[in-house]
Amino acid sequence: MRNKSEIRADQMTNLPESVKATYLRAFEGSKATAIKAKCLECCCNDRGEVRDCVVYTCPLFEVRPYQVKRG
Repeated sequence: MRNKSEIRADQMTNLPESVKATYLRAFEGSKATAIKAKCLECCCNDRGEVRDCVVYTCPLFEVRPYQVKRG
């Protein structure tokens, strides 16, 4: 059975370069970055999709990254 480090390393090889740093920080324990990584994972690593998310029932919806600031 593979350990967590091996599974994470395998997962990282399949990520686009633009999001690898986010995932690494999330694994180090940053809650904000973990939320960002989860939202990116849900939206196929597309920041625009995270920003435009309409899944209002998601528990992370109100704290998702890349939101347009409301004035």
